[in-house]
Amino acid sequence: MAIAPSMQSYLHRQGVQYSLLPHPYAERSARAASCCGVPLEQMIKAVLVQDQDGQHLLALIPADRQLSLFHLSQHLGRHFQLVDENDVVQCFSDCDNGAVPALGAAYDIETVIDDSLRRKTTVYLEAGDHEDLIQLTQEQFRSLTHDCVCGYFSISSQTGARLFAE
Repeated sequence: MAIAPSMQSYLHRQGVQYSLLPHPYAERSARAASCCGVPLEQMIKAVLVQDQDGQHLLALIPADRQLSLFHLSQHLGRHFQLVDENDVVQCFSDCDNGAVPALGAAYDIETVIDDSLRRKTTVYLEAGDHEDLIQLTQEQFRSLTHDCVCGYFSISSQTGARLFAE
Protein backbone atom coordinates (compact mmCIF):
# COMPACT_ATOMS: atom_id res chain seq x y z
CA MET A 1 0.00 0.00 0.00
CA ALA A 2 2.85 2.42 0.84
CA ILE A 3 1.96 5.74 2.38
CA ALA A 4 -1.70 6.30 3.30
CA PRO A 5 -3.43 8.80 0.97
CA SER A 6 -4.40 11.13 3.85
CA MET A 7 -0.81 11.20 5.10
CA GLN A 8 0.61 11.74 1.62
CA SER A 9 -1.85 14.55 0.90
CA TYR A 10 -1.15 16.22 4.25
CA LEU A 11 2.63 16.08 3.79
CA HIS A 12 2.25 17.48 0.26
CA ARG A 13 -0.02 20.33 1.43
CA GLN A 14 2.50 21.19 4.14
CA GLY A 15 5.36 21.16 1.61
CA VAL A 16 7.35 18.63 3.60
CA GLN A 17 9.83 16.44 1.77
CA TYR A 18 10.31 13.10 3.50
CA SER A 19 12.09 9.82 3.05
CA LEU A 20 10.16 6.57 2.84
CA LEU A 21 11.89 3.49 4.27
CA PRO A 22 10.42 0.18 3.09
CA HIS A 23 10.81 -2.84 5.37
CA PRO A 24 9.49 -6.38 5.69
CA TYR A 25 5.94 -6.67 7.03
CA ALA A 26 5.86 -5.75 10.74
CA GLU A 27 2.70 -5.18 12.80
CA ARG A 28 4.39 -3.41 15.72
CA SER A 29 6.34 -0.15 15.58
CA ALA A 30 9.21 -1.71 17.55
CA ARG A 31 9.56 -4.49 14.98
CA ALA A 32 9.40 -2.00 12.09
CA ALA A 33 12.14 0.05 13.75
CA SER A 34 14.27 -3.06 14.19
CA CYS A 35 13.84 -4.02 10.52
CA CYS A 36 15.09 -0.56 9.46
CA GLY A 37 17.87 -0.26 12.05
CA VAL A 38 16.08 2.65 13.71
CA PRO A 39 16.68 3.27 17.45
CA LEU A 40 13.42 2.70 19.36
CA GLU A 41 13.66 6.10 21.06
CA GLN A 42 13.47 7.74 17.60
CA MET A 43 10.51 5.65 16.42
CA ILE A 44 7.17 7.30 17.12
CA LYS A 45 4.39 5.12 18.47
CA ALA A 46 0.94 6.67 18.02
CA VAL A 47 -1.74 5.69 20.54
CA LEU A 48 -5.38 6.62 19.98
CA VAL A 49 -7.35 7.43 23.12
CA GLN A 50 -10.60 9.19 23.92
CA ASP A 51 -11.71 11.45 26.74
CA GLN A 52 -14.81 11.22 28.90
CA ASP A 53 -16.80 13.07 26.19
CA GLY A 54 -15.75 10.66 23.44
CA GLN A 55 -13.28 13.10 21.83
CA HIS A 56 -10.36 11.32 20.21
CA LEU A 57 -6.77 12.24 20.93
CA LEU A 58 -3.62 10.89 19.35
CA ALA A 59 -0.71 10.58 21.79
CA LEU A 60 2.77 10.34 20.26
CA ILE A 61 5.42 8.63 22.36
CA PRO A 62 8.75 6.92 21.65
CA ALA A 63 8.37 3.24 20.73
CA ASP A 64 10.55 2.22 23.69
CA ARG A 65 8.02 3.69 26.14
CA GLN A 66 4.40 3.16 27.21
CA LEU A 67 1.64 5.72 27.36
CA SER A 68 0.60 6.58 30.92
CA LEU A 69 -3.11 7.34 30.80
CA PHE A 70 -2.80 8.68 34.34
CA HIS A 71 -0.09 11.20 33.41
CA LEU A 72 -1.83 12.14 30.17
CA SER A 73 -5.12 12.74 31.99
CA GLN A 74 -3.33 14.72 34.70
CA HIS A 75 -1.41 16.81 32.14
CA LEU A 76 -4.51 17.74 30.11
CA GLY A 77 -7.10 17.83 32.89
CA ARG A 78 -9.33 15.27 31.15
CA HIS A 79 -9.89 11.58 31.76
CA PHE A 80 -8.60 9.35 28.94
CA GLN A 81 -9.00 5.70 28.05
CA LEU A 82 -7.82 3.58 25.15
CA VAL A 83 -10.24 3.23 22.26
CA ASP A 84 -11.35 -0.12 20.89
CA GLU A 85 -10.02 -1.49 17.62
CA ASN A 86 -13.19 -0.53 15.71
CA ASP A 87 -12.63 3.14 16.52
CA VAL A 88 -9.03 2.90 15.32
CA VAL A 89 -10.13 1.36 12.02
CA GLN A 90 -12.84 3.99 11.59
CA CYS A 91 -10.52 6.94 12.33
CA PHE A 92 -7.78 5.71 10.00
CA SER A 93 -9.83 4.07 7.27
CA ASP A 94 -7.15 4.56 4.59
CA CYS A 95 -4.53 2.75 6.68
CA ASP A 96 -3.91 -0.94 7.21
CA ASN A 97 -5.54 -2.25 10.39
CA GLY A 98 -3.34 -1.42 13.36
CA ALA A 99 -0.98 0.88 11.43
CA VAL A 100 -1.80 4.05 13.35
CA PRO A 101 -0.19 7.09 11.69
CA ALA A 102 1.50 9.70 13.87
CA LEU A 103 0.16 12.79 12.11
CA GLY A 104 -3.22 13.39 13.68
CA ALA A 105 -3.70 16.63 11.74
CA ALA A 106 -3.97 14.57 8.53
CA TYR A 107 -7.11 13.06 10.07
CA ASP A 108 -8.39 16.10 12.02
CA ILE A 109 -7.50 14.44 15.33
CA GLU A 110 -6.06 16.44 18.22
CA THR A 111 -2.48 15.33 18.86
CA VAL A 112 -0.14 15.56 21.84
CA ILE A 113 3.57 14.83 21.82
CA ASP A 114 5.76 13.39 24.54
CA ASP A 115 8.55 15.93 25.09
CA SER A 116 11.24 13.27 24.76
CA LEU A 117 10.51 13.14 21.01
CA ARG A 118 11.36 16.84 20.66
CA ARG A 119 15.03 16.17 21.43
CA LYS A 120 15.63 13.66 18.63
CA THR A 121 17.37 14.96 15.50
CA THR A 122 15.49 12.46 13.33
CA VAL A 123 12.18 10.69 13.94
CA TYR A 124 10.40 7.85 12.18
CA LEU A 125 6.70 7.10 11.95
CA GLU A 126 4.35 4.58 10.43
CA ALA A 127 3.27 5.47 6.89
CA GLY A 128 -0.18 3.91 7.30
CA ASP A 129 0.79 0.38 6.38
CA HIS A 130 2.97 -2.29 7.96
CA GLU A 131 5.75 -2.07 5.38
CA ASP A 132 6.95 1.55 5.27
CA LEU A 133 8.30 4.17 7.65
CA ILE A 134 8.46 7.90 7.09
CA GLN A 135 11.72 9.56 8.12
CA LEU A 136 11.57 13.21 9.19
CA THR A 137 14.14 15.62 10.54
CA GLN A 138 13.25 17.29 13.82
CA GLU A 139 12.69 20.53 11.90
CA GLN A 140 10.20 18.82 9.59
CA PHE A 141 8.47 17.10 12.50
CA ARG A 142 8.17 20.40 14.40
CA SER A 143 6.74 22.15 11.35
CA LEU A 144 4.05 19.46 11.08
CA THR A 145 3.24 19.45 14.80
CA HIS A 146 3.89 23.07 15.85
CA ASP A 147 0.41 23.50 17.30
CA CYS A 148 0.41 20.27 19.33
CA VAL A 149 0.55 20.25 23.12
CA CYS A 150 3.74 18.72 24.52
CA GLY A 151 4.45 17.18 27.91
CA TYR A 152 5.76 14.11 29.67
CA PHE A 153 3.15 11.36 29.67
CA SER A 154 5.09 8.23 28.86
CA ILE A 155 6.72 5.73 31.17
CA SER A 156 9.57 3.30 30.68
CA SER A 157 8.39 0.04 29.18
CA GLN A 158 10.83 -1.88 31.38
CA THR A 159 10.57 -0.21 34.77
CA GLY A 160 7.22 1.58 34.63
CA ALA A 161 9.01 4.77 35.75
CA ARG A 162 7.98 8.12 34.39
CA LEU A 163 10.60 9.91 32.33
CA PHE A 164 11.32 13.49 33.37
CA ALA A 165 14.67 14.12 31.68
CA GLU A 166 16.75 12.30 29.11
